[in-house]
Amino acid sequence: MAKIISDRIIRQSSIDDQLERIKMNIRDSYDYFLENYERYNMSRRFIFESSLTQQQLSLLQELGRPIIEINILEAYISRLRGEFFKQEPSLSVRPKDGSNVDPQVLKILEDHIRAIFFDANLDGMEYNVYTDVLSGGFSAFKIYTDYIHEMSFEQGIFMKRCHDPTLVGFDKTAILPHKGDGEFAFECFPMSKTKFTDEYGAAAASGISFTKSVEGFNWSYKTDSDDVILVCDYYEKKRTKQKIVNVLGFGVMPLKEYEEMRDKWDKNVQFPAVVGKPRSTDIIHINRTRLVEDQVLEYAETDYRHLPLIFVDGNSQMLRTSTFGSARQVTRDYTYHARGVQGLKNLAAISLANQLENLVQAKWIAAVESIPEQYRDAYTDPQKASTMLFHAYKDNDPAVPLPAPVPVQQQPAPPEIAQAFQLADSASQMVLGSFDAALGINNNQLSGVAIVEGATQSNATAMPYIVGYLQALNQAGVIFLDLIPKYYPVETERNIPVKNVGGKRGYVPINGMNKYKMNYQPETLEIKIEAGVNFEIQRARSYQMFVELAKDFPMFAQFMSQPQVMEAILDNIDIRGIDSMKQAIPAFLQQQQQAQQQQQQLNPMVLKQQELQLKAQTSQADNELEAARLNIEQERAADDRIMTLAKIGEMTDNATLKSNQIQAEQARTAVTLATQLADSKHSQAMDILNLHHTNEHRKADRQHGKAMDILNLHHTNEHKNKDREGKNGDRKE
Repeated sequence: MAKIISDRIIRQSSIDDQLERIKMNIRDSYDYFLENYERYNMSRRFIFESSLTQQQLSLLQELGRPIIEINILEAYISRLRGEFFKQEPSLSVRPKDGSNVDPQVLKILEDHIRAIFFDANLDGMEYNVYTDVLSGGFSAFKIYTDYIHEMSFEQGIFMKRCHDPTLVGFDKTAILPHKGDGEFAFECFPMSKTKFTDEYGAAAASGISFTKSVEGFNWSYKTDSDDVILVCDYYEKKRTKQKIVNVLGFGVMPLKEYEEMRDKWDKNVQFPAVVGKPRSTDIIHINRTRLVEDQVLEYAETDYRHLPLIFVDGNSQMLRTSTFGSARQVTRDYTYHARGVQGLKNLAAISLANQLENLVQAKWIAAVESIPEQYRDAYTDPQKASTMLFHAYKDNDPAVPLPAPVPVQQQPAPPEIAQAFQLADSASQMVLGSFDAALGINNNQLSGVAIVEGATQSNATAMPYIVGYLQALNQAGVIFLDLIPKYYPVETERNIPVKNVGGKRGYVPINGMNKYKMNYQPETLEIKIEAGVNFEIQRARSYQMFVELAKDFPMFAQFMSQPQVMEAILDNIDIRGIDSMKQAIPAFLQQQQQAQQQQQQLNPMVLKQQELQLKAQTSQADNELEAARLNIEQERAADDRIMTLAKIGEMTDNATLKSNQIQAEQARTAVTLATQLADSKHSQAMDILNLHHTNEHRKADRQHGKAMDILNLHHTNEHKNKDREGKNGDRKE
C-alpha cells in the first residue's frame, strides 16, 4: 500500500463525475488493447494446454478421426525460460550532469536495488514475467511500499508481478515501451463477494447486480461457488505548478522551501544567494483511486512521481489498418508465426494415426465355397499356426474350379504424410530462428562448438523479449531511486538489505551518525540496467574466449594471472563451490600483498648478495685475463725460438754449400757426374727447406693473431666490468 499523504472522502456531488470519467478511461484503454488481451489468453492456451481449438476438436469427432496433438512449441519456450533463470541483470547508478554524489552512496544504491530484485525473484517474479512475455506477448509488474513485516514501523520498497496482465491497462497515448509516460494506469483484481463484504461492508456490495458489463469489460460476474466483484486500483498523474530556484551551494529547491530556510537562517551568517531567476515547473504526484462498478471505495494522494504499474513489452509492433488509419499496438508471443507449423505437425500425426487405425485386419480373401468348414479357423485365427487348406473344385467337380485364397495386400501410407511430419520440426526451427539442432552436423557428427553456437543463436532470436524486459526493469530502477529518499528519511537510522555484484547479501546501516545518508536528489541520478553475462551458454563461451586469448597472446595470459582479474574469470565459470572461490579472493589478495611486502623488506639482502656475485664474476674475469696474458707470452717465446732455429739452419746450409763448391772445383774435371748429382741433391734440399720455413712462418702468424684477439677480448671485458662497477657505485650513493 502506498504511503498516504492525505486521505479524504470525496463529496458525493463530485464522486459521480470522477467515477464516470475514470470508468470511461478504463473502458477506452481496455477496448484499445482488447485484441492483445484475447491473443494473450489464446496463445497461452495454445502453448501450455492444447494446440487444438474447440472447433478442430468438434470436426475431428464428427469425422471419426483420432484426436492427437504433438506439441513442439513449448519445448522452445521452456529452453529459453531455463536459460533466463540463470541470468542476472547488471545495473549501475551514476550521477547525471556532473552532479556531486558520494561514490559510496551510489554503490549502496546499486546493492540495495539489486537486493530488491533478488527478494522479488524469491517468488519467481522475473521468471514468471519472462514466461508471460514469451508465451503471451506482454506482462506487467508493480512497485509498492509496505511495512517490512507485521511488527515493524519501517517501510520497505517492493515489486511483484501483477496477478493477471490482462486485467492491467495503460493510457493508450503512451509511447515509451514501459508506458510510464502515460497519464494513467490501472489494475483490476477479482474479489469474492464474501471477502468484499468483510472488507468494505455489505452496503458497498448492495448496488452490484452481477449482470452489468461495460462493452466486454465485466465489473462483476458469477462462478459456480460465489459471486465475484472486480475491484480496480486506478493511478493517475496530477500536475501542480511550483516555482523553483537554484541556490548557490544547495542546488535546486522549491521557492517555498527556500523562503522557509531563510526564515530559520542564522542572522550572523551570510544567507546563500539565488543563481539566476526563479522559474515555474510542473510537479507530478500520483493519485490512487480504488473503485468498483458503482462507487469509489478509497482515494489517496501518494508519494509517487511515476506510475507504479510497469508494462513489460515482448516483441510488439505499431501497425496501421490503412494508410490514414489509426495506429494500434499488436503484441506477439515468441511462437506467433509458428502456429501454422504446429497445426501441420498435428495434421500429419492425426493422418498417420488414422492410417494406422484403418488398417485392414483380414489376412485372406477367399470364396466361401472354397474353404472347408473344418479348416475355417485357420483363416479367421491366423495367430495359431496351422495348414491352410481349401477346395480346388466345387463339389469335387473338375469342371467347376474355385478361386484360390489370396493374401490381403496392405496399402502403405502416402509418403507425403511422413514427409510433412518430419518437415514440421525443421520448419519450426526456421520460423523461430532456432538453428542449433542443424548446426555442426557432418557425417552425423555434432561438435560441442556447434552446440554452443546454436544455443547462442537461440538466445539471439529471443533478444527482443529480453530488451523489452530490461526496459521495464530500468523503469523500476528509476522509481526505486525516487522512493528511497522518501521512505528512508535521514532522521531515521536503519539497516537496509544489500546484495553486491559477487552475490553476497547483507545489511548496511544508513542515516546514522557517521553513516551515509540517503538525502540525494533523484533528478541528479540515473540508472542503467543491462543484460548480464550470466547466460549459461554465454558464460561458457566467455571462458573459452579467455582460454584462447591466453594461448594466442602470452602478455594477456600474464595479465589474467593478476589477482584483480580473477573475479571476472570466476564469474564466467559455473562449477560447484564457485561462491566459496569468489569469497576466498580477498584473503588471497591479502596474502599476495603480505608476500610482496616481505619481498621488499628482503631487498637489501638481495642487493648485497648480487654485489658479492658481481665481485666474484669480476675476480674470475681478472684471472682469465692474466691466464690469457701468460699464454701470449708463451706464444711469443715459441715464435722467437722458431726464428732462431731457422737462422741456424740457414747458416749451416750456406757453409755446406761453400764446402761442396770447393770440393766440386777441385774434382770438376774428374768427377762431372758427381758434381751434377750433388747439384741435384742441393736443389731438392733447398726446396724442402724453403717449404719448411714457409709453413713455420704461417703457423707463427696464426698463433700471434689468436693471441691478439684473446687479449683484445679481455681488455673489452675489463672495460665493461669497470663501467658496471661505476654504475653500481652510483646506485649505492
